[in-house]
Amino acid sequence: MANVVTIQTLQDGPRNVKVKLVGVLDTTGEIAATTLINPALLGPIDNATGQLATKLAIKRITYDVEATITVHLLWDATADVTAVTLNGFGEMCFGDTQFLQNNAGAGVTGIINYSTQADPEPSATNVLSFTVILDLVKQV
Repeated sequence: MANVVTIQTLQDGPRNVKVKLVGVLDTTGEIAATTLINPALLGPIDNATGQLATKLAIKRITYDVEATITVHLLWDATADVTAVTLNGFGEMCFGDTQFLQNNAGAGVTGIINYSTQADPEPSATNVLSFTVILDLVKQV
């Protein structure tokens, strides 16, 4: 079997988005920066005008990451900027109004990427897994 990563959009409303990322790793623990969610591919903020989000802010992260894996969430830009680093399990809440804002500099795209690292590496007899659920807010 090869590494399997699934991304599921659980909610895509005019303001809020919820995305679930699940990974089962059995060949390599390192996944290079890969698109998790692109705001341009979501439904509009305003159905009347069709205006799309250009960025996403993180409202809440719920995660369960096996002890030997680290999951990085990255703001996509010319040089990606780390939004958060996850290992273990828990929940991070960033408030009802402030949220975790995209602070990527030059070349910011609004895309959120993810990457992983594992030590030791997974194998057919040492399968590693992670689950991350993001509650996001669309922004212009």
